[in-house]
Amino acid sequence: MPERFRIHIPVTYRDVDRHLELCPLALLGAMQEAAILQSESLGRGMRYLEERGWGWLIVHTRLRILRPIRWGASLEVATWPSALRRLLSRREFVACDRDGDAARASTLWAFVDRSAGRVQRIPEELAAAYPVDRDQALPGAFRRPVRPAGELLAERCTGVRPRDIDSNGHVNNLRYLDWMIDTLPEIDSLQLGSLQVRYLAETPPGCRVHVRTWACGPEHFHHEIQVEDGVIAAVARTRWQRRDQRSLRD
Repeated sequence: MPERFRIHIPVTYRDVDRHLELCPLALLGAMQEAAILQSESLGRGMRYLEERGWGWLIVHTRLRILRPIRWGASLEVATWPSALRRLLSRREFVACDRDGDAARASTLWAFVDRSAGRVQRIPEELAAAYPVDRDQALPGAFRRPVRPAGELLAERCTGVRPRDIDSNGHVNNLRYLDWMIDTLPEIDSLQLGSLQVRYLAETPPGCRVHVRTWACGPEHFHHEIQVEDGVIAAVARTRWQRRDQRSLRD
């Protein structure tokens, strides 16, 4: 079995919520950082891709949080590609603290030739650099979340700001999730248990987007982000649980 790439990240105060627990976006950000750093360690990082007009786009994320990660923890994130197909790469993540596994994620990434403006086959010189471990952090298929029947729960409109744009020139995928979570009522009393999100289209600078949320059941929500021209940029499904009523001193 190939050795998995690992990074260690301290959970700082800026990464936690008012309950001193790691925010979902900070957790996903740590996982993406691990993926980027593995590519850098293999000589297939940012500069290598930029020089060739290449890039990776995240297509789908599945995340399961097993238990909260507390402020002050030392977080270890392990990552590895479990499959490198013709157009897509599947990448796995496991996040641990001193008590063991705390979160797991599986993701799909598409290879993009930016000079041609389209998804293309992963070049052999790129694929050959990555050791593949076929073990999956979250086994199973990636299915697009389907909008439920029923009334809309919440809606907001927001403009894309310069700080929302990443090095690929479009809205960063974590910003989509940030907008989705912001529509939830009583968010302070909820704790994320799992999510899956499918990214469908790039959102360039200067756009306005509509963020909509439907209730699928108790603490279970469907989210969509629609660009002003009617294109659906992302859809997601989140499951939450009620927090216990511990005080910050507990």
